[in-house]
Amino acid sequence: MKAGTGQGRFEIFRRYSDFYTLRELFVDRWPGLYIPPIPNKRTVGNTKSGFVAERCFLLNLFIRQVARCPYLIESEEFNIFVRP
Repeated sequence: MKAGTGQGRFEIFRRYSDFYTLRELFVDRWPGLYIPPIPNKRTVGNTKSGFVAERCFLLNLFIRQVARCPYLIESEEFNIFVRP
């Protein structure tokens, strides 16, 4: 996962469940603030290359949208998420 912020570009490797947890933390902490969606979980056919490519694209989109919101990108939750 690659994204850019005011602090420069970075690359992170996380599981789908990590993105799901991050989004849930944002929703709980900032009720009423638009939190970008992530793709739905899929249990069957989730290893096909087309599915994996689409999911990666949508998770990258999620991170880019999060990066536009100072509340989210500067949050403790996000900083923990991007740590190696």
